[in-house]
Amino acid sequence: MPALLRDFLYLDDRLTSQYLAQLEGGIYEEEFQSATTGRNRGAEAGAKVGPLNAGGSRGQNAEVSRTRTMHQTPEGDFRRLEKLLDDEEGLQWLEAFDDEIWHELERGETLRIESVLEISSIYQASEMASSVGPLVALMETVGETVDAETQEAISGMTRFSEALKDIPVVAHAAGAPKYKFICPLKRDYLREDLGALAGECIVVGSLQRRLKPTERYSILDSLGASGLPRAQRRQAERDIKKGASDLVIRAPAALLTPLAIYR
Repeated sequence: MPALLRDFLYLDDRLTSQYLAQLEGGIYEEEFQSATTGRNRGAEAGAKVGPLNAGGSRGQNAEVSRTRTMHQTPEGDFRRLEKLLDDEEGLQWLEAFDDEIWHELERGETLRIESVLEISSIYQASEMASSVGPLVALMETVGETVDAETQEAISGMTRFSEALKDIPVVAHAAGAPKYKFICPLKRDYLREDLGALAGECIVVGSLQRRLKPTERYSILDSLGASGLPRAQRRQAERDIKKGASDLVIRAPAALLTPLAIYR
């Protein structure tokens, strides 16, 4: 495959290492490289005047050795993994979708999907509340008052953000948005701010399973909602019953373990 430069928005280092270990029989952190090249030096450019040297050139061969130690990086590991999978036809490139392609997807397949990422609105609201919290505290120190209802709302959303284990993200297949991939992202592997994730990108991950035709999937349940305060969980459940589009995912959809997201 041609060499491509990528702007990684998300890269799961741990999972990349695990996959590489399975394909290469282990992992390594660095490698020692040595190269020797030959060159010709002292060659004459032209003929000298005199009976003993009518022309020609003289040269001397020399060897130049170079050594270096290459330290592995997550980006380099991903590139090796991607090449290994491509060589073994183990990485399926999905540029277009229809029902036939969708039903051929199998559990455990590694997919590379042209996608449009959507971040759950409830997560965005909770992140905003977390950032507003310190501002409210500052306002109180200078004598500004914030009503109790607003404070409780901000506090509840902040607790919600802290309780979520992962970032709820849904990848819609580019050009065919009805096909969705639910791929919770781990905070530690984010490369960019939350706002940078939304929009067109490439998602690489392994397929867990496709949802059954009548199945509904709650993002909250998959992200540790059981740890929410009771009032917040009840409110979230009420929102789900109302059919909030970004909290309840309906088929055709699949669960994906995300490995990398890039542009």
